[in-house]
Parts: sequence; structure tokens; C-alpha cells
Amino acid sequence: MIYITGDTHGMIDWEKINTTNFPEQLAQPIYTDWGGKCHYCDYLIILGDFGGVWGDEDQDNYILKTYNKRRFTTLFIDGNHENHDLLDKYPVEEWNGGKVHFISEKVIHLMRGQVYTIGGIKLFTMGGAESTDRKYRKEGKSWWPREMPSDEEYEEALRNLEKHSFDVDVVLTHCAPEGYIGKNMRPVYNSDISRMLADNMASICDRSGNRLTKFLDELITVHKLKFNHWYFGHYHRDMDWDKFSLVFSKVRPLYDQIIHIYIENRRVSDRNLQHFWDFAGSIKYISFCAPGRKPMKINYHDSIVVKIDDPKEMPDVDGVAKFALDAVSSYRIITVQTGGGLPHGISFAKAVEYYFKHKYVKDKVFVVYVRFSSEKTANSPVDNSIYESILEALSKRDEKE
Repeated sequence: MIYITGDTHGMIDWEKINTTNFPEQLAQPIYTDWGGKCHYCDYLIILGDFGGVWGDEDQDNYILKTYNKRRFTTLFIDGNHENHDLLDKYPVEEWNGGKVHFISEKVIHLMRGQVYTIGGIKLFTMGGAESTDRKYRKEGKSWWPREMPSDEEYEEALRNLEKHSFDVDVVLTHCAPEGYIGKNMRPVYNSDISRMLADNMASICDRSGNRLTKFLDELITVHKLKFNHWYFGHYHRDMDWDKFSLVFSKVRPLYDQIIHIYIENRRVSDRNLQHFWDFAGSIKYISFCAPGRKPMKINYHDSIVVKIDDPKEMPDVDGVAKFALDAVSSYRIITVQTGGGLPHGISFAKAVEYYFKHKYVKDKVFVVYVRFSSEKTANSPVDNSIYESILEALSKRDEKE
């Protein structure tokens, strides 16, 4: 499980991640995920202004020692209030697809312009921001020019996104895209020293408008970046609108729900499924091709098996669509036993994955990702007629509900 929060500023604003305010970190592992224990909180992401590498040796050591004692690993993007000269001295290493600085055994700096895959979720990171309170700070002591990305970092960001066809699950930045600085934020914390309303945002936009905020805006308007959700900090508020979230005082899950669809091209016994998932619930079966499917009571910890008994039959696409929509709020694990109907199963999984990633909007952040039992299974073709039929049925069902 991945959680996310806003600026911590060293120890100034880190009370939100103590065990009283963030008790989820004390929970025990909840299931075995694809070969390893999944804890209730594996990672906590801080959206910039981490402030734990500041140059005060005693304070930095205390902060990192405290984070190292946590059950989770702390990931952070950099904000404007960081000692960038010290961060740049750490060796650059590869981790989960992108470049990082390992600050300590359990604290990792996610560098600018990188794409990572963590727990099946693809994240793009672009730290940095412009300090509007620079005149109150001293260069090399409380302000560093490297707070803004370099030419090379902007270029690397575009190259990395291009490798992923400008399509990611989550975007993590410290500041907001230019077009969203004032338009959607009513009370905004401006320059760390004064508060203004969005009704009178000219001065904020004038001072906040910079190369980075415009670059982030162009990712949407020019490069047509696809994403499920965009999180940012910097403005010291908690707000949500559309696919954007400004995070500061809260600790929240990176997603509301994660659904695994596992494609298995043979029949797996109940006993093996139960052992594989290490689930407390029972196993419930639904038929892929049964018309007029009756409602089934599904508990949160149940494992669902979709059976494709006869590959010659067309699927009950309306029933499958209802099942998929129910899955968003009901359960997390779906196993598709395809037998001889492998294209059916692949088509179902791909349609569900695409729809929930690109079409479904219900004020939720969630991830659906597909895994396959073998490379041969993964390379099986999609039946386009079934794929399109399920997408259409999902759209109709979604409109009704």
C-alpha cells in the first residue's frame, strides 16, 4: 500500500505522520501480493519540502534515524525548501525504473523527470518550485538556486515520458501546473507568509508563473499527458477537484482501490488459490458466459474467479460490466480461468483495465492492472469484438448507476 502527504519541512510539519495521526502504519500485512508480503503501508510519499537533508548534522541525523525506525519506506520529491547542494552530492542510482538518491536505508529521493513503477503503479515525478520568499532567505543557508529544474532535467522528463507514450497512472509534483494555480484553489497559502483568495489571484499568478509551472501545464495542453491523478504540495492546503489533489496536512492513500486481474490459462484448485493469495475470505465463482447473472454477495476479502467454460459462447457483456463496476468498491483480486477461451479472458481484462484507467470518473483514484501466468498467456491476442462490446457495456452501465 502506498500513502501520500504534503510538505514536512524537516520536523516543523511532520506531526501528521506520527502513529496517532497516521495509525495505518501500525497495521499488519494484509495479503500476499505476487510473491511477497504486502503491508498496509509499504511506502509514504512526501510531495516536496522534505527538509530532512538541510545541513544541520544533529537535526538531519535525528530526522533520518526517526524515519529509519518506521515500518514504511519514505519516498520524497524535492521542493523549493531543500538543501539541493547536499542532495546533489548523493550518488545517483537506479530504482524501479528511474533515478534516485538513497538518503538512508529507508529514505529515498525520487529525482526530477523520472518514471517509476511501484506496486504496479506508474508514477511520473517532477520536483522543484520557485521560492516567492527568496528575499527573506540567504543563498547557501536557506535558499539554493537548484530549487528549479535544469535544462537537462526538463529534457530528460520529456524523453522519459515519451518512452511511456505520455501515459502514466499518477503525477507527483511540488508545485501545480500553471493553469491550475489560481483557477481552482480558493484559499491559497502564498509565499509562506500571507494568504489570499482566488478571487484576487493576479499577484499569485504573476509570481508563481515560471518555467516549471508552464512546463507542467504544457504536459497537459501540448503533450496531452494521460494520467489517473495528479498530486502536488507547496501551497499548504488540502483540496481536491477533477483529477487533481493539493495535499498538505492529511495522509491519504495514493489510490482508493487497487484491483488485480490474474489471467490463468488452466483451472486452479480452490486450495491452491487460497494458498496463493493468503486470503482470509472465501472463493466466489462467476461464469463469464452466463446470461441473466443473479446478484452475488461479495465480501471485501473474497477472491473472485471468472470461469470461461466454453470459449465458443459469447460473453454476457452486461453482466460482466456490472461485475466490473461492483469490483471497484467490493474486492481486489480477480482470477480469470480461461481454459480454452484465452482470447475471451484477455479481452475482458484489457477492456476493464482500459475503461477504469481512461473513462471511469467517480471521484476515486484507483488502479487496475493485469498479470499473466506465463509469457505465452501474455502474448495471446485480443478478440476486438468482445473487447469493444465490454467497453460499450461498461459505459452504458456506468451511465445508469
